[in-house]
Amino acid sequence: IASQFVEGVKNATLDESNLDPEVIHRLRNPIEGPLVIEDQDKLLSMKLFQITAKASQATYNEVREAILERHPTDSILSYDQAKKAVQEHSGVVSMKNDMCPISCVAFTGPYEDLEKCPKCQSDRYDQEILKKSKGKKKVAIRQYYTIPMGPVLQTLGRTEEASHDMDYAWGAIQELMGNVDPQTGEVLVEDFNDFHCGDEVVKAVQRGDIKKNDILLMFSMDGAQLYKGKKSDCWIYIWIILNLSPDKRYKKRYVFPGGFIPGPNAPKDPDSFIYPGLHHVSALQKEGFKIWKASLGTTVLSDPYLVFLTADGVGLNYLNGNAGHKSYNHCRRMCGIEGRR
Repeated sequence: IASQFVEGVKNATLDESNLDPEVIHRLRNPIEGPLVIEDQDKLLSMKLFQITAKASQATYNEVREAILERHPTDSILSYDQAKKAVQEHSGVVSMKNDMCPISCVAFTGPYEDLEKCPKCQSDRYDQEILKKSKGKKKVAIRQYYTIPMGPVLQTLGRTEEASHDMDYAWGAIQELMGNVDPQTGEVLVEDFNDFHCGDEVVKAVQRGDIKKNDILLMFSMDGAQLYKGKKSDCWIYIWIILNLSPDKRYKKRYVFPGGFIPGPNAPKDPDSFIYPGLHHVSALQKEGFKIWKASLGTTVLSDPYLVFLTADGVGLNYLNGNAGHKSYNHCRRMCGIEGRR
């Protein structure tokens, strides 16, 4: 099964993804020009939507009504209109996939056509609706969300600030590559101060795998405790853009959620849940990813390059398939240190 997921990622294309045709067209033909919102009422509505994001929809509506009471001629968008405008201008879209009702697997890759969970045999579709429609209407009992990185990266490239900030890594790499031993030709690293000083990254640059405008990504996954004093097995994975300087790349505004795996239980096949996100990145790599870059004023080829996959000791075995930290041979390098009671 794992090999089938690997093959699916290897052969990924955007046309096989779960994205709308409009989003795919935009990925292949990025909008050219800086991100500017001239309509002040729309801009106000979008800011209001962002400010009230942690509140309820009713809060947005009440604030909107208060503004219209004072400025009745303003065209403040409704909640749904504001949400659509934010999605349109930010580029953030989501993909929905069916999943096992008790979180065993996602119905992706080799599980895509199954109607029962291969682990617990739970039904994928609501059987009552299926019966009433005589098998014509299939409604999934549970779904989960994946946020593809392509549209997010394209929108970041259109902003002047982020576009300049993302030039940091290549500048640091070029400075490092300029310090070469004249006899051996090896790059001399005097100060290991960031990821680009590592031997694997240096070799990738020398091979031409990492190029000037490429996006360098880090993937990280962990469980999240959603409720105080209540067991919750929600898992979240994120993307971090390593092109940014260390003082910026870990700020909340630049840490992007990639997917959410809801409970009630921990996933039994994590590959099936992270598959759509990795499939998307692989498709961008294979097709060639274009970004209109504000700092250059032109469209460039900016392939995503996956540098790190990270997790803590508990989450790591979800990514590499090895035994967990409580096992007898728990070390992921199999160093010979054995567990004991």
